[in-house]
Amino acid sequence: MKTRLSPPEPQRFMRFWQIPAQFDGMRADLYLTYHLKKISRTKAQKFIQDGTFTKGGLPLAPAKRLFTNDNVELRVDAPDTHFDIAHVKVETVHEDQDILVVNKPPRLAIHPSGRYYHQTLTYWLKQKYGDNYPRPCHRIDRDTSGLVVCAKNKKAQTAIKTAFQQRGVRKLYIAIAQGHLKEQQIINEPLALQGSRGLVRIRMIVDPSGLPCETLVSPLFFDEKNNRTIVACEPKTGRQHQIRAHLAHIGHPIVGDKIYQMGDEYFNDMILGKTVKKPEHFRHALHAFMIEFPLGNESMKLLAPLPSDMQSLIPTELITHESLLLAVKNALTYSI
Repeated sequence: MKTRLSPPEPQRFMRFWQIPAQFDGMRADLYLTYHLKKISRTKAQKFIQDGTFTKGGLPLAPAKRLFTNDNVELRVDAPDTHFDIAHVKVETVHEDQDILVVNKPPRLAIHPSGRYYHQTLTYWLKQKYGDNYPRPCHRIDRDTSGLVVCAKNKKAQTAIKTAFQQRGVRKLYIAIAQGHLKEQQIINEPLALQGSRGLVRIRMIVDPSGLPCETLVSPLFFDEKNNRTIVACEPKTGRQHQIRAHLAHIGHPIVGDKIYQMGDEYFNDMILGKTVKKPEHFRHALHAFMIEFPLGNESMKLLAPLPSDMQSLIPTELITHESLLLAVKNALTYSI
């Protein structure tokens, strides 16, 4: 008679964060549906009633209002499977005693969430460096590739996060946008969550009552054959989906963007597991190309070349790393 082994207990983790300003005053159950994206409000209410989602370590009521910088916690089963970090290509761009700057590949989230625990940069760092691992100081979307600054100690973490809060960090992204963007322009349009105003609650839309939002976009090259523009994007503010939403607003969504190029119905059907057509690219073609920030008495300026998947979208005769650097320098008066 064979002994029947019970399945292993699912791995549990606790995630801590602060409520962002755009959710100030929102009910706890509604906020959790936004944060986890794929759960219903009923499921969010159950999480709260079960003590899975708490505020400051204390139980919440579903109708409890959350406010900017409230400390909240989420305890859930790991939603994804363990992976070998040797199979995830995270390049080190710079490392010293205070910071680590990496070139994050697409399809790797920054922090654990209701959807990802193992498939995160945080988990990769923890596996590589142990318990005293470098902490990411800012976020980029899971499908956005490029530079992420991580702090190795509290002093560096405070300095870098303060620089972000005081707009002392200069970031430049490269996007491949649909259509022919002809002129440099500043997109100064406030953004807010779409919420119940559309099918996709996490979509950011232009809203006069939204948070101030400014992006400088500069066309670098036009790919006439594929009707695409390679665009340098410099966000002056740091809102959710800012570059993606702003480019879509002016009629030039990023190639492969499942929300802003493909639309609400497409994204909603995809989330529900319905059969949808294949997008132009497996992820939105957006890359965190350059970052400049103060650290002590110095100023750090780092670059990460375009990843191969984005290069494959561009005719090889149109752009090289060197010509991209020159175009950025000419368009934005950068000294690279």
